Amino acid sequence: MPIHQAFNNCLNHLGTCLTALPTNCLLNNGNVERELKFLTACHLELETPPGDFSYVMEKTLPGVRPPIDLIAFENLAAVFAAEFKCTFSNDTPLIKKTIKQACNQATAIRGKGFPDPSGVTGGPVPVYIVHFLNHSDPANLTGSYPQWIRKKYPTGLARINLGMLQMKYDKALNDLGIIGAAYHPFVHNPSLHSLVIELP
Repeated sequence: MPIHQAFNNCLNHLGTCLTALPTNCLLNNGNVERELKFLTACHLELETPPGDFSYVMEKTLPGVRPPIDLIAFENLAAVFAAEFKCTFSNDTPLIKKTIKQACNQATAIRGKGFPDPSGVTGGPVPVYIVHFLNHSDPANLTGSYPQWIRKKYPTGLARINLGMLQMKYDKALNDLGIIGAAYHPFVHNPSLHSLVIELP
């Protein structure tokens, strides 16, 4: 299935936002999932006609836990749902844990009926995982952070790229019996890339 056009556009334009705003220190914090989710949602609102589009964050679907990171609506009907993740590209143990968590969360809502505008349970909607891969390297920024801060960050581990991240997601989803996911890579700036996984 094709990625929702407004979602595609907002992720394409996220790099422009990150260039316009001072975000180097933000990205150096590593897991800035909430902040990037906020910026993505703001762009999503800009990409849609006023009054036709809305979204909510951290809301539960009846019978499904935990809360869904983002549910988008057009004309009061749910049109897609998304889970967001963010990791340093060289934090291999956390990447592995995060991928498993993201796949479990996304598959929990895949195929579930979302209530229609009248409140009656309708059909399923497209489900995405958005994994931001943070290539910042604060552990080696000797002129920016004191040693006691720098040693909190991962170091000495090989960095992965979007292709490697896709292979890891493909294996994790295959292990759950989900075949045929679509992958959409985005390069927002040299320090931040993302992979959108569209569940079949």
